[in-house]
Amino acid sequence: RIHRPNCLRHPESRQNRLQACGDALPGGKHPGRSVPHGGLLCGSVGLRPADYRGKPDGRHCRGHYDLQHSGHRLQHRTADHLLYQIGEHPIFSKTANEEESRMSIFHAYVDAAHFHEALGNVLRFAAKRSRLPILEEAQVRFEDGHCVLTCTNLDQWCMSTIPSVGDSFSFVFAGTRKILSACKYFSGELEFTYTIEPTETVPDPEGQISISDGKRSLKRSTERTSDFPELKEKPLDRHYPVNPKRLLERFKRVKYAVSSNDARPNQCCIEFLKDKIIAVDGYRLAMSTDPAVNVEKPFYIPPEVMAELTMFKDQDCTISVGEEWAAVESETLRVLTRIPGYDGFDVERAIPTSFSTEYPVDVDRLLDEVKYLNGFITAKTRKPIRFDGGTLSLETPGGTYLSKVGLPPVEARGLNPKYLLEGLEQFKRVKYAVSS
Repeated sequence: RIHRPNCLRHPESRQNRLQACGDALPGGKHPGRSVPHGGLLCGSVGLRPADYRGKPDGRHCRGHYDLQHSGHRLQHRTADHLLYQIGEHPIFSKTANEEESRMSIFHAYVDAAHFHEALGNVLRFAAKRSRLPILEEAQVRFEDGHCVLTCTNLDQWCMSTIPSVGDSFSFVFAGTRKILSACKYFSGELEFTYTIEPTETVPDPEGQISISDGKRSLKRSTERTSDFPELKEKPLDRHYPVNPKRLLERFKRVKYAVSSNDARPNQCCIEFLKDKIIAVDGYRLAMSTDPAVNVEKPFYIPPEVMAELTMFKDQDCTISVGEEWAAVESETLRVLTRIPGYDGFDVERAIPTSFSTEYPVDVDRLLDEVKYLNGFITAKTRKPIRFDGGTLSLETPGGTYLSKVGLPPVEARGLNPKYLLEGLEQFKRVKYAVSS
């Protein structure tokens, strides 16, 4: 702290002192420097003229502040004494808040219809509600003539690539689902204008994105790209070409038997075993066979990934599998998912190889009879349907219901109506052999 001598407390004494300095320049001018408010430069010390007003007791003050107390002078305006050197005074030096920013503007162009479709695809794998709001958004990255959109819930990642023209930059939408709703009204060429003002202390700040097709436009703030999770690629060493449309149809026939017990993650997935895909929940086992897809080592794919195979439409796809990750990918679309390890359970050994009774059945007719009986089952009376070959019957506290199906007699057994309906639904409009 540099204290002001008493001779400088009065304006007249200070003026005499300044005039005695040989290198002082009146008017506050100095080559390469300037002092605002008509101050003076004396050597390397910056001075501003005091704006004193007298008090009845002979003291002086500036405005409404009592500057006779040294603490007050330090808290308020202190340029009337020798407190700061030229390079230290806030007027002559930059603070963190006054750091110069470098505004950058980027432009890119894509087809509006392609962008809308790609954004809708990747949002299928964004978190619906998350404690990490960034997982509800989509990242957009322009580079090397491509626009890559990415969403993740940390268990699955979805990336869609479309052609683009323009600069290389990336950002994360804020309110992606609202932007998706707006994008369906865009048409033709879509222009993206991204504005960002990075600084040395904040190299990746929030920016602003403007989207326009020439007729309609929107402008929204963006999230920081560095907040979006970074994908660390894992090796995928096994590759199997598949037809996504055919594989989706097979999945729909077995998905009813997928377990919802999170304690058994393997049973919550679809198992690929040789030329089969299998779902098992501990009570039921559903299986679909296709020799066109034959895997040498079993693996699992979560049902939420299988259900989104519709995104690939008629594209040729490949399932790539590693130890912890698997991917379903085409030239423009990729879905990466975590997978559980193989638990060693041999599903084929659980399937009987011979049956005591076999006979053909009209599935549609049998399904109608089961639906008839199921209509009398309520939440309070969850009773099984009794099947003895010739009849299907149901007993409830409110009455007894029966339907003749005309099949050969078998040992009577009880069947869960929900399980029976879901199984028969997969064989509608076809005559199949029923084994027991």
